[in-house]
Amino acid sequence: MPDTGGRRARYGAAQVLVRLHGQPLGLVDVALPAGGLTAPALSAAIRARLSAAIDEHLLYDGLPTLDPLDAAAAGEAGLVAAGASCRCHPAVVEPAPFVSVVVPTCGRTPLLESTLDSLAALDYPHYEIVVVDNAPQVAATARVVAARAADDPRLRYTSEPRPGVAHARNRGLAEARGAIVAFADDDVTLDRGWLRSLVDGFTGDDVAGVTGQVLARKLDTPSQIWLEQYGGYGKGCQRRRFDRAGSATLDAGGARRVDQPPPSLYPYLPGSYGSGANMAFRADVLRRLGGFDPRLRTGEDIDVLLRTVLAGHVLTYEPGAVVWHTHRRELRALRRTMFRYGVGLGAVITKCLAADPTARRELLGRLPGGVAYALRPGSARNGRKQEGYPASLTALELCGLALGPAYYAAAAARSGRSRR
Repeated sequence: MPDTGGRRARYGAAQVLVRLHGQPLGLVDVALPAGGLTAPALSAAIRARLSAAIDEHLLYDGLPTLDPLDAAAAGEAGLVAAGASCRCHPAVVEPAPFVSVVVPTCGRTPLLESTLDSLAALDYPHYEIVVVDNAPQVAATARVVAARAADDPRLRYTSEPRPGVAHARNRGLAEARGAIVAFADDDVTLDRGWLRSLVDGFTGDDVAGVTGQVLARKLDTPSQIWLEQYGGYGKGCQRRRFDRAGSATLDAGGARRVDQPPPSLYPYLPGSYGSGANMAFRADVLRRLGGFDPRLRTGEDIDVLLRTVLAGHVLTYEPGAVVWHTHRRELRALRRTMFRYGVGLGAVITKCLAADPTARRELLGRLPGGVAYALRPGSARNGRKQEGYPASLTALELCGLALGPAYYAAAAARSGRSRR
């Protein structure tokens, strides 16, 4: 987060991801003084914010907590050493399930190359990468993938000329050979342990899908910071489990905590399940669900997550599956994004009302609470917005939400004419 008040721009604050044995514990915002941030100051900020999460993790691993120790003693004890034993993330045991990683792309070659670099470096032993070119008229993507595939047999190229990420993801699903199919956008950089953590999230036969954490790659401009204040793409550093009845937080070992009362709109809060930029499914389940709905030109990811839960399956959120998203720098791009978010949610809710009698009864009964959730400044949806957050962004999102039904009706009509 840059401070441009001086002659030369410098960063006035930083958002720090804190991990122990590779497992994310939380994000800590720290000020960056002119003289630099010292290690003791950073340690104090981390302790003040995350001491309970650190102690829980250490106790689960059978290690002493940090509370009785000073920072130097903690280092000598090796509690945060990279090689320390961690029960939260067991090593992948062979034979690991074969995973197909699908990357839809639409002519954004420089960003795609960074994504492919990080995919090639994953520490998972058994996977393929399927790049789906949704703009095959731009020859650069095919050239980049062909050059890399010559040295990496895990990499494959296919094209989908019908525009729309839903079509591209469905093409990737059709091409996938893995028992698990994971999806990553072409503007993310993937943590080395990303795929292992996603696979770890499939903790039982009832788990059909897993979503992961999406963090900002850079927070250089107001637009990038406002996207994070809106809610960003990350869903925190606590494991969660979602099913038709409600959601639950999972402890360090994956055991279910006491369930919290579900929000009044649950399960029709698909944005709380995760993001399409970082998700994986059992391939057979996703195919039975019909894949992604191409009538939704935006919101197709939250639609498939919602349909998974409504069909009686379980989703889990695994914060250790980290990707770093390249937020758009310009306010103009953020305005388009906020409008599209509103359209997508409105279209998904319209689809539920039109196609599912049970959903129709539940949603109509919860409509007043939903309006309050969308509009009330202190709601969970709006609580992170700080002073200076542009009211125009909220207005564009609500405008998109109101127009979502019309967008969905027009798309459904076009789809019907196309089938005929």
